[in-house]
Amino acid sequence: AQGWVVIADNLENTDAEMHYTVNGGRWWPLSQVQPGTEVADLAANGDFEQASEPDAAGRLQTAEGWTRVGPAFVEPPVRPFPDARVMVARPGVDGAPVGQYWRGVALQPDTEYVLSAYLWNFSTPERHARVLVDLLGVRSTSLIAMPGTPGAGGMFAMMPFTTKDTGTAVTLRAWYDLPVGWTGDAPALQIARLALTPRAEFRPPKPREP
Repeated sequence: AQGWVVIADNLENTDAEMHYTVNGGRWWPLSQVQPGTEVADLAANGDFEQASEPDAAGRLQTAEGWTRVGPAFVEPPVRPFPDARVMVARPGVDGAPVGQYWRGVALQPDTEYVLSAYLWNFSTPERHARVLVDLLGVRSTSLIAMPGTPGAGGMFAMMPFTTKDTGTAVTLRAWYDLPVGWTGDAPALQIARLALTPRAEFRPPKPREP
C-alpha cells in the first residue's frame, strides 16, 4: 500500500497531492483499502461514538471531549462506512463560514507521530468547500480531503510529524471552511477515526481484496 501511486484529476487535487508528496504523507481512495484494518491509535473519542442524544432533526450536537463550532454534527455515516457515527458538516443549515469539532491533545516530547483519518469531500462544481483535519501547534500538520476522490468520494490519509516541530500541546481539528453554493442541509463532508499514532507503530489499512 505504501507504494501506490494516486493520480490527481484536477488542479485542486493536484495541489492537495503535492501537499502530501512534499510533506511525506500518503492518501488512498476507499475503493482501494479495507476500512478499519489500519494500525492506529484513535484520539480520545476519535470515532465520535460518545455523543449526546440526538436533537429534533436526529443530529447529535455534542461529542464527549470535543468542542463544536458551526453546523457540524455527529451522525450515522452519509456514505457507507463501518462506524456507527461520524462527523458530518452541513454548511447550508445556518450559512456559517466554518464548521468544526476540536479538542486539545497532549503528546510525548521529541516523538515522531502520524496524523490519520478517513475523509470525504462532497464538493461539486456548483458547490464546494475546503475540508481538512489538522493539528495546530508551534507548526501545523494537515490532511486535505480532495473533492471527487475515486471510491464514493472517500479517502484514508496520513501525515507524519514530530513533536520537535509541533510541540507537545496541540489542537486537533476536523473542519470545513470557504463554503460556496451550499443550501439546505446537503452535507459538505464526512470525517471518521481521527488518530495520532507513534510513527513506529502505524500501519495503513490493508489493500482491498479483488
